[in-house]
Amino acid sequence: MKQNYAERQLMERSKIGKYSNAKGKRYERNLCKKLSQFFFDRNDLFTRYGAEYAGQLPGDIGPFIKNNITATIEFIRKFPFCFECKKREEWSFKELFISDNNHIWNYWKQCEEQANRFDKHPVLIISKNYYPDFIMLQKSTTINQFDLIIPDTHIQIKDNWYIINLKDFIEDNKNTTIILTLKNEMLKLL
Repeated sequence: MKQNYAERQLMERSKIGKYSNAKGKRYERNLCKKLSQFFFDRNDLFTRYGAEYAGQLPGDIGPFIKNNITATIEFIRKFPFCFECKKREEWSFKELFISDNNHIWNYWKQCEEQANRFDKHPVLIISKNYYPDFIMLQKSTTINQFDLIIPDTHIQIKDNWYIINLKDFIEDNKNTTIILTLKNEMLKLL
C-alpha cells in the first residue's frame, strides 16, 4: 500500500527526534571524556546521568566511579559544579544581546535551577553542528569563588556572565587550585 505525502512527512519527523536524541547522547559522552580528562587526567571518571536519574542527580553529566556507588555519591556531594549540556541548532550568540527571552538564557535558567536544587555552581556547555563547544559561567559566583582563569577568547555578557571556548578554558585552567584539589579528592576515593 502506498503512503500519502502526510504519512511520509510524519515518518520523517519521527526519525528526526530519534536522531536528535542520539546526537545529544553522543555529545554528552564526548563531553564526559573531555571533562574527565580535564578534572582527573583519566577518561572514565565522568558519565551521563541519563533520564532515569533526572532530578535525582545534578545536571546531565558528572563524576562517576565505576563499580563503587558509595564513593560516587560521596564525590557527587563534594563536587561543586552542575553541568547542563545542549547540542542544538536553534541558538545564536546574537540572541544574548537582543533579549533575555531566548534559547541560551532559557538553557541557562534550566542549568541554574538544577544547580540551585543541589547547591552547586551552574555550568552550561553549548554547541551546534560545525561549532566548537562553549562553556557559560557566572562571574560573580563560579569564576570569582574558584579563581578560574578567563581566556582572552571570551564573550562577556551583562558584566556577570562569560561564554568561553571550552578548549581554551580547559587549557588555561588545567592547573588551577580547584582542579588540582578535585583531582586529589577523587584519587582518595579510588
